[in-house]
Amino acid sequence: MNAIIWRLMLLFLVTATNTSGSLGQCGGQWLPSSPQLTLTNGFDAPRVNALHVADLDGDGPQPEMLFVGGMFQTAGDTPAQHVAAWDGASWHSFGGTGPIGAPGTGMPMAVSSLLAYHGEILAGGGQSSPSGSSVYRYSNGVWSQLGSSGPFWTVNAMIEFNGELIAAGSGVYRWDGQAWTIMAPRGQLSIYGLVVHNGQLFAGGSGSFPAPPDGPTATQVARWDGVHWRPVAENTLAYVVSALVSTPLGLTAGTQPGGIQSVHVLADNAWDSVTPCHMCNYSVTGNALTWANDQLYVAGQLRGSQVGGVGARIIADQWLVDAETPRAAGFAVAPFRNQVFFGGIGGLYRHALPAADFNNDGLMDDADISAFFAGLAGNCCPGCLTSDLNADGDFGTDQDIEAFFRLLSGLPC
Repeated sequence: MNAIIWRLMLLFLVTATNTSGSLGQCGGQWLPSSPQLTLTNGFDAPRVNALHVADLDGDGPQPEMLFVGGMFQTAGDTPAQHVAAWDGASWHSFGGTGPIGAPGTGMPMAVSSLLAYHGEILAGGGQSSPSGSSVYRYSNGVWSQLGSSGPFWTVNAMIEFNGELIAAGSGVYRWDGQAWTIMAPRGQLSIYGLVVHNGQLFAGGSGSFPAPPDGPTATQVARWDGVHWRPVAENTLAYVVSALVSTPLGLTAGTQPGGIQSVHVLADNAWDSVTPCHMCNYSVTGNALTWANDQLYVAGQLRGSQVGGVGARIIADQWLVDAETPRAAGFAVAPFRNQVFFGGIGGLYRHALPAADFNNDGLMDDADISAFFAGLAGNCCPGCLTSDLNADGDFGTDQDIEAFFRLLSGLPC
């Protein structure tokens, strides 16, 4: 770090300790919409159902990218039928438009899930014939069904477990590289979430799992023991489980239709709500969850004071809701390059994470210092982070200033 930055740090920290009164605030946590990130879907509103971060070629020349799936026809100025990838600067298309099987044509149907698997991108669609598969693979410029007699109807979730592909929707299926086998038959339950937690596979949704011969039947959420599905808790979640994620809190579930207690953590063999009712003024359907910046981000339909929103954060058992939360239903959420992306009705929405690259230009230099001070004064630059760097809900405090300089020094926020 150069001498100018260090002098500014010292000068400002000394000044801050001798200054009374409040510092200027800098808008909300949500970054403004960008034409470059706009999705279109003809005359209908675009919809993002799935977000997945992956580097398809590992140590190769391709960058890590944010894969986006849903219902849309273009991403920015790029033709992209239901699947596209954002590398932080530009869009990458996986086929344009046209019939399946022809080189250069797009995913033939709306996408509900995405997964990078063995260096290729997989997309979960729906409503294939019973002899086909609703999992599609993009290889050599062509989308094709992965195997036959596989997942049918909508594939809501996919994950890799012990080197094999697990796909779920109406039932749960396993792909060993050659053929599909059934882990839970379709018709008796719907699965919306898959996660590997502490080395074990969990599935969540609505309905009852196949009963094992030597124990109770699992409902809503189950653990795979290699042969059978087992219950995970003494109590049963009352609502449909729409998301599962492994967090430092433990196995975490999002539920719908929601309510104040729509996010739950498995602890001591029982489900417990993350947010006590008396501490919450909002209700959120937990359609998707992710952990970033020591916070749990929830995508869903946020409702409070008659205002709908795409998502919220949970810190210290309390919902944090920003004034500029986009008014849309959210179905996907993923962290990517110092931002948390939310996908839902209308496309993509971005929420800033604390970072020393305050102006989001890919560099950590004097320009970030200038942008930070301007933000404290209330003059926010387009695309800059906000001055609530310690993510406590208060903007431009002494603690935020200290957090910024810790980030500049390479220390945790």
